[in-house]
Amino acid sequence: CGIRARTMRLIEIGIDPPGTPIVRSFLVVGETGAGKTVLVASFPRVYWIGSEREDGAEAIKYMDRALWYERDRPPIARAVKTIADVDACLKEAVMLVEKGVVRTIALELSCYSDDVVRSSEGDARSKYGTLEQHMTVLDSRLKAIPSTIVAYNALPDRRNPEVTLPLIAGRALGPRLPAVVSAYVYLRTESVGERLDRVLHLAPYGTVTCRHRYGSRLPAVLRNPTYRIIEDVIAGRLVVDSVGNAIPLGAPVLPPPPPLDGGGNGAGVGAVLGTLPAIDVLPTI
Repeated sequence: CGIRARTMRLIEIGIDPPGTPIVRSFLVVGETGAGKTVLVASFPRVYWIGSEREDGAEAIKYMDRALWYERDRPPIARAVKTIADVDACLKEAVMLVEKGVVRTIALELSCYSDDVVRSSEGDARSKYGTLEQHMTVLDSRLKAIPSTIVAYNALPDRRNPEVTLPLIAGRALGPRLPAVVSAYVYLRTESVGERLDRVLHLAPYGTVTCRHRYGSRLPAVLRNPTYRIIEDVIAGRLVVDSVGNAIPLGAPVLPPPPPLDGGGNGAGVGAVLGTLPAIDVLPTI
């Protein structure tokens, strides 16, 4: 009769507070050189996918190994140009998830989405339609992989002076994607004394409407974040001071040195620019 069976997933919400959550999906926005790729590469057992033009694997190759979630688990990196490339990566990533080699799948959006539009056939309307359909389906497929963290990173789109969105080709995806992730965050760099901090904003900052779904478990600002630091803050093993420094619970809080400037976007942290060689960061599996 044309009637399709539907299933509903039961979500149990108890009276007692839930245990420590695991942030399942991130969208990290920041200027070039802010450290977006380094941040997502600090996630557990990363499979990173990025545009060949964007060259983000260089940042992963030269990043401080101490930032890796596990010292003996380097990220895996793949460079792509087309939808077919990403489909092939997704098949490989799923196989590696099943083997326990991968726990996080990360995707660079700004250059890749532009690559999809450039490589698609048809007029402009059909090209952007292809991209929107592809990204919607891809997001669903990624989030359907069991026990996997999904991390996106993108440049900021500042064409609208009133609100900053992730820069994704076309006009439909930029406003939509922040609504379908667990944490939408903004990363920038700031000079503090003689060092350069990476500053992660998890609450609205300027024209970026950052937010997350974890109430008071995460602060408005976190300095020099890694996934393990975020994990420890959520679990209460670390506390965050008034300027965003994460410190062990019970440790004395020292006043930070004043910033030399008002913040801003300086050179990348852990990023060394250059021509992308062979893409594997791990030996072939």
